[in-house]
Amino acid sequence: MCPNPPAQNPLEVDENPSTDTDSAYNESIGSASYVTSLSSSIKNYKYENGRRYHAFHEGAYILPNDEEEQDRMDFLHHIYKLMLDGELNLAPVKDPQRVLDLGTGTGIWAIDFADEHPSAQVIGTDLSPIQPPWVPANCIFEIDDFETPWVFKREFDYIHGREIEGCIADETQLFRQAFENLKSGGYFELQCAYPYWLSDDDTAEKATNAQLWVKHAREASEKFGKSLTNAPTFKDKMKEVGFVDIQEMVYKLPIGSWPKDKKKKEQGKYQLVQQLLGVDSYTPVLFSRVLGWENAEIEVLKAGVRRELSNPAIHIYIPVYFVSPSWQIRDSLKISPLIRSRPFAGRSEPGKVEDKGGSCPHVETSGLDNIQPFNLHLLHTRSYPAKMSLQEVITQTNVSLSATAGDTQPEGSAVLHRTLRERPKTVVGSSGNYLHLENGQDIFDATGGAAVSCLGHGNERVKQAMMAQLDANAYCYSLFFSSPAGERLAQLLVDSTGGVMSKALIVSSGSEAVEAALKLSRQYFMELSPPQPQRIRFIARKPSYHGTTLGALSVGGHVTRRALFEPMLNSNFSHVSPFNPYRGLKEGEDMEAYIARLAQELDDEFQRVGPNTVCAFFAEPVVGAALGCVAAAPGYFRAMKDVCERYGALMVMDEVMSGMGRTGTLHAWEQEGVSPDIQTFGKALGAGYVPIAGLLVSKKVVDVLDKGTGSFAHGQTYQGHPVACAAAFEVQKIMKEQNLLENVRAMGAYLGDLLKQKLDSHPNVGEVRGRGLFWGIEFVKDKASKDPFDTSLGTAQAIHNMGLQPGYDISVLPAMGSVDGVRGDHIIISPAYNITKVDVETVVDRVQRVIEDYFGSH
Repeated sequence: MCPNPPAQNPLEVDENPSTDTDSAYNESIGSASYVTSLSSSIKNYKYENGRRYHAFHEGAYILPNDEEEQDRMDFLHHIYKLMLDGELNLAPVKDPQRVLDLGTGTGIWAIDFADEHPSAQVIGTDLSPIQPPWVPANCIFEIDDFETPWVFKREFDYIHGREIEGCIADETQLFRQAFENLKSGGYFELQCAYPYWLSDDDTAEKATNAQLWVKHAREASEKFGKSLTNAPTFKDKMKEVGFVDIQEMVYKLPIGSWPKDKKKKEQGKYQLVQQLLGVDSYTPVLFSRVLGWENAEIEVLKAGVRRELSNPAIHIYIPVYFVSPSWQIRDSLKISPLIRSRPFAGRSEPGKVEDKGGSCPHVETSGLDNIQPFNLHLLHTRSYPAKMSLQEVITQTNVSLSATAGDTQPEGSAVLHRTLRERPKTVVGSSGNYLHLENGQDIFDATGGAAVSCLGHGNERVKQAMMAQLDANAYCYSLFFSSPAGERLAQLLVDSTGGVMSKALIVSSGSEAVEAALKLSRQYFMELSPPQPQRIRFIARKPSYHGTTLGALSVGGHVTRRALFEPMLNSNFSHVSPFNPYRGLKEGEDMEAYIARLAQELDDEFQRVGPNTVCAFFAEPVVGAALGCVAAAPGYFRAMKDVCERYGALMVMDEVMSGMGRTGTLHAWEQEGVSPDIQTFGKALGAGYVPIAGLLVSKKVVDVLDKGTGSFAHGQTYQGHPVACAAAFEVQKIMKEQNLLENVRAMGAYLGDLLKQKLDSHPNVGEVRGRGLFWGIEFVKDKASKDPFDTSLGTAQAIHNMGLQPGYDISVLPAMGSVDGVRGDHIIISPAYNITKVDVETVVDRVQRVIEDYFGSH
């Protein structure tokens, strides 16, 4: 660094912008850019939320200019030099004479570049005179806003901009000005981070506070009018203004010192400090001024972000874009290996570097047995689409991130998982109440999956029953044959109803059972004498969920689950309000009046659609996934069935989730004082050892079919599968022999009491409700108003994710839509029927800690 006096005195306002002089000042910018002097007015900084901001173009920019921010900018400069192996730029600039640094900040890049190129004149522009007074003689700083029109009189060999995302309202205009002010063959280079915090091993999703902060920061920047997220569009916009041979490179920069590679560890160590400073710098304007958050909310969120980013078990990186036209990578630049980006393919996997042409030579990767993370990714203009998503450009890399030596790269998955964004945790074993994960964790399965594993895991009797059936007969086609296993199970189920039901149909899933119930309801009216072909409609409840197939989705009233497929769903389905006193009971209304009002609403709906057009009314005795374990009050289902009978419609009770003992009786309807005409069941029927579900059909319905065609116009390949039936029969025998229904009632009461004792007073717990071993916890933003959390927060899912983290080690079932099918978060707890008192206390303790820790950090 050259210890010379500054190259330029304080700037005075140009009173005569058209005057052509030889001074460096007048040759540079001019008054069209509102050049000002380094006077007291430009230093009349503004303060907001404890941070200092630019006086020049006050309020137009997101970031402060105080000492804390200057420290952050110097950290950034060091980090970029670490990424670039000590270099200041990627463009192969040779003997530059004129260089412009946009948004120079502390001027550290301009100073270093001037030191390295003493023959070049380096001009740095910024909104505030925060640069040091002693700089190389060939480096000058000027106060200017690069978004205003440029009036430089001489062109530049190189224009550089670093970390100016969030400072640009119109990228196209900026790039056009850069294009017009470059010499032929000159270089324009932008280096900037892209605000998505990612990981290659799915740990980024555990950083719920960090993901919430960066998501809101992106949204606020859009609202502010200077987006933080436009780096992937730079290349296209450069093309629009005339640039050619544009190169785009993306670097994975770690946050934290977790990588095994020493260079990356060093980068991550500094980036963690810089990122935490950055959270403090971006938050005041974006969260307080733009989004209107209260300071207390902000501080709680920032505390969570700091904790998560500092957690070495969370392996986050941030993409950094290098975009420049008309340049090549110097052979001496040693950032290796360079991996060519590929189109999105579901997951990253190791790959070979290919050279398919273009101006950027690849770097030989032979001998790199342990390929390191965070490599540059070249995107050749002629080889890839003009616009690619973040996932296409960054996440689908050819190398994986590894936190410790010896880690293996994650294998790709051929499974079409429910999300393509991450691979679920892998269960490699199970026993009792615990799932044993690939990473060594033991997770308490407090939900039995989705209220399925009612006997826990690894029951020897069920396994032996399945083996015995496999030895006898694995499969027979129900169109031609029956099986002893199927006959035994059907008889057991029919007998369990005390003569209410007379036939059983065994299928493989709850959705299949609901589809069968819909078809059977229609066929019933077509088999009557005389037939009633006008009966084509069904009434169900909001925001019910009855399955994922099209018929099941049609009868369901869950807005979010239906949304994508709405145009395909049957229009002969309508929905009335559910029984949900927490949200539906009016002030001053007693339960009797509430039930009467709901019955009148159902009656009104029959009248609206035509009372003789309705086949059936569908409802869950205890609402599961849609509302979170809402049980009906005595008299509700009697009132609903009275309406159905008034108009000759059937009642179908969907017990796929709440039946087979889950709520304390084998059939949930046994506690309602009425029986359905058709009942669906599933989940706990086979305890998760086999896929199995089915229908129970009343004598009333069966008799009509028997007198008519004598058949049910429905069938499936695996209907009544012998091995599934044998497993389910053994499950039911165990439940009876071990008196598990009594345990469900006793332990269910204890679970409910303990949950209420521990959680009822929590400010974000709206209601704890349930029956038997089927309990739900609804979360609210405000206990008094019952306002739900914003859906973008994914509160229930985030609580589930936290529960799976080491130290909590519990699985709960998250769901959304309990308010209106879109808003509302709840979790479900539905453990095995043989759970003990100690197990219940373990569940409640872990659930309480997860909830308290989650809301304590949000």
